[in-house]
Amino acid sequence: MRAITELIHIHPETPLIRVFITQVKGSAPRDEGPCMWVSLDSFWGTIGGGHLEWQLLLSAREWLKQILEAPPTPLDLAGRTQQFILGAQLGQCCGGKVQVQMDYLTGADALQNVLQIQQHYEPVSIFGAGHVSLALARQLLLFSYEVMVKDSRDQQFWQIDTSLQQAFNSQLHYEQTEPIADAVVDLKPNS
Repeated sequence: MRAITELIHIHPETPLIRVFITQVKGSAPRDEGPCMWVSLDSFWGTIGGGHLEWQLLLSAREWLKQILEAPPTPLDLAGRTQQFILGAQLGQCCGGKVQVQMDYLTGADALQNVLQIQQHYEPVSIFGAGHVSLALARQLLLFSYEVMVKDSRDQQFWQIDTSLQQAFNSQLHYEQTEPIADAVVDLKPNS
């Protein structure tokens, strides 16, 4: 899996399949809404991993191959809906029912889609700049969240990954706050 922010580097004409969860009943790896974008040789984002994601990667790539092998008709490019009963069909322990929509897109379409999704992301504040917050920040940054790490300790005790800081400079911020409780007052709404 690659971060959805990497879609900005994809050629605008690259054919892709967008896969997203449209409905969930019962227990499932993710709620409605998560997306992934699939090309013939890579994918960006996730819908929760596991056997469901693996099957959808195969299905999306098969559809892309069909589109690229012969001139597609408008019907060939129409979206597709699939339903899965996770326990019975895929052997996943969740056991719920998931409906998934797949749509054909170009790289340019995917970029617009990602930019729209990112507008709804709320900033995330992490309290403590240790190894756990570093791991959490890394995952949040891959999904394009703005992350603020706050700690009351001297910066010499912080676990800062300089390569992560360089790669996500505009999204990753550190702040020393003493006492740490005062940092809550300054949080952005809904963060």
